[in-house]
Amino acid sequence: MLYIEPGGGLANRMRTLVSAMELQRKTGVEIVCIWNERAELNAPFNKLFEDISGVKIISPTPKYRYLKSIYQKNFVLRLLAKLINKFLGFDYVILEKFLKIKNINMLDMLKNNINSNFYIRSCDEFTSWNYDSYQKFKPIKEIEEKIVDTYKLLSNNNWFAHKTNRPI
Repeated sequence: MLYIEPGGGLANRMRTLVSAMELQRKTGVEIVCIWNERAELNAPFNKLFEDISGVKIISPTPKYRYLKSIYQKNFVLRLLAKLINKFLGFDYVILEKFLKIKNINMLDMLKNNINSNFYIRSCDEFTSWNYDSYQKFKPIKEIEEKIVDTYKLLSNNNWFAHKTNRPI
């Protein structure tokens, strides 16, 4: 199981979730996305997008605040982190800064630990992916209508038509 807690604004969260979906495509791992409402994006997932097949979206619970990275220099802190994480149901807890510092290959980790529970908190990608993956994000009807209306409004604007090489 792969628990992902994307952070930052909408684009960062989408990029993080696309990374998780790519790992799912390659390994079959189940995805649980912990969706926080914060200052950077204060909107629930279901008010932005339709459900994504194979991704379970949940609200955060207090337990996720206690998860600790196992990438500690101090042996005692590393052991304590492993014990806390295991108690909370996770074999691997990987925070954003360690994804880059340790150059962690998530695909290999998932393949080599198929029966483990992973938790990743990041606002960035953690595996390569294809832009086609973004097509899995379908805006809810109300937002899609606003997108279409805005596009129509802008496409009737001479400046927009000139900048985009589209006819008026």
